[in-house]
Amino acid sequence: MDRQNDLTYIGLNIRRLRKKEGYTQEYFSKLIEMNRAYYGAIERGKYNITILNLLKIAKALNILPQDIFPTNFQV
Repeated sequence: MDRQNDLTYIGLNIRRLRKKEGYTQEYFSKLIEMNRAYYGAIERGKYNITILNLLKIAKALNILPQDIFPTNFQV
């Protein structure tokens, strides 16, 4: 995968996991104390998510951070 495909996959996976929990984007962004527009851009794969924000999202979704990445993800 290239960088943009990675960001898109990660964003779509975060969106899927958020919706699975029944959270709206607005509610979830408030829950994790993140600007809604910025969070929405992460879900659309427009921003490179930081490790700290990734950890914050994973914790709020009660998942492991690695659950956000593709199963075949390689650095």
